[in-house]
Formats: sequence, C-alpha cells, structure tokens
Amino acid sequence: MKSNNIILIFLLLNSITMKAQKVVEFEININQVDSALSIPVCIDLDEITKLPSENLSLFKNENGKLNKIISQIKEGEHRYLYWFLDGEDLHETSIKYQIKTDTSKYIEKNKIILKDNDGKIVFEKSNKPILAYQYKTLFPPEGIDLSYKRSGFIHPVYSPHGQILTQIQPKDHYHHYGIWNPWTHVLFESDTVDFWNLAKLEGTVKFDDIVSFNEGQIFSEIKVHHKHVVFKKNGLEKKFTK
Repeated sequence: MKSNNIILIFLLLNSITMKAQKVVEFEININQVDSALSIPVCIDLDEITKLPSENLSLFKNENGKLNKIISQIKEGEHRYLYWFLDGEDLHETSIKYQIKTDTSKYIEKNKIILKDNDGKIVFEKSNKPILAYQYKTLFPPEGIDLSYKRSGFIHPVYSPHGQILTQIQPKDHYHHYGIWNPWTHVLFESDTVDFWNLAKLEGTVKFDDIVSFNEGQIFSEIKVHHKHVVFKKNGLEKKFTK
C-alpha cells in the first residue's frame, strides 16, 4: 500500500467582522493515497479563529458549489476540527473547503452514541454495538481466586458484522481481560511491580472515575482515570498513579 500524503494549504484568511461569513478558505492536496477506507483529517482551529465553536461549520467546494459536510470540533487546550475524506475524495488531486460562520444544524445520522449499561460504557452506531468499556469490577467465575477480579478494560469489541473479537477470563489465563495495559515490570519504591499477572498479588489496576464524554458523528470518546494499586507485603494497598 502506498503511503498517505495529504498536504493542507491555506489560501486565504479573512479578517473577521460581524457581517462576515467566510472565516477561512483552504485546500487539501492529495498525493498517492491508496485506501478503500475514509481517512480522518483535522486542523487546529485556534490557529485560524477565536470564534465560538458552535458558530462554525465546514463546507466543501463541489464544482463551484459550497455544500455543508459532517464535521466535529474537539474542545481542549487547542480546538481541532475533524472530518473525513471519503472514497470519492481520495480520487481527487485537491479539494477546497471553507470554514464559515453558520448556526444551522446538520441533520445528525450515524452518530456514535455512548450508553451506560450495567457497569459498561457501550459505544453504538446505527443501533449496533462497536465496543464497551468496563468500569464496574468484574469478578472471576465461582470457585476461582478473587484476586483475578478486574475493572478498567475494553470488552467486548465487535467486528462490522457483529462477531465478538475479544475474550475475558479464559480458563488457563483468568487475568486476561479484553484490551488492557499489560504492565509487568513497573519500578515503584525500588521494587518491581507486576500489574498484569494478578495471581502474583503484586498489584492491580482499578477504574477510578469518568472524567469526560464526547459524542459525535466523526468520533466519540471517554476519558477515564485508573488507579494502579500496589499490594505491599504488610497487607496494605498503596496507590501508584492514575
């Protein structure tokens, strides 16, 4: 597969007045893109304008006509505007866009929804699950050492056709939990801690708090805190970090 080379070129940055609609016009040059999938792209909004996010929309120039397209602004230390280059876009050599002041609502479709369901945050699109983040502590099967309990992991993850791609608590590896961070050699207070192999009783990872949600048609996300807990030899627990 050829590497993706997408060049973003700003053509014009207008001074903003109360009557102005066009905030900026820019062009993307597409070179040697070989992909059957849509490609997400973004620009730093704060380098362009300080206008409120809710007043901004993205328009694509299609044969001289400006059409509003689906986009999403992520707030943070810097604001970023995200959108997709779809299959038809990737056959072009360049595409022109405008960011404009516009308060009309784009009809939402295929939005990625976040649902709180029995200790899990489930990501869904078009009423189909994509994946789930498990924040509630999940215990091992009856009769298995309770040290194998765990929270703060991703499971299940689904294929586009609905097959479950991840697994938890296989009989020969009860410490396996879907998608998680398998830290096995962490230096803490001059000692090495294994947060993955739970049967060693050296440490574990626990869900702590949900910091933020972000839903949209381009992406949805959650930000969480985890506690890395060290089991001391005297029976005490000590929090390593979040």
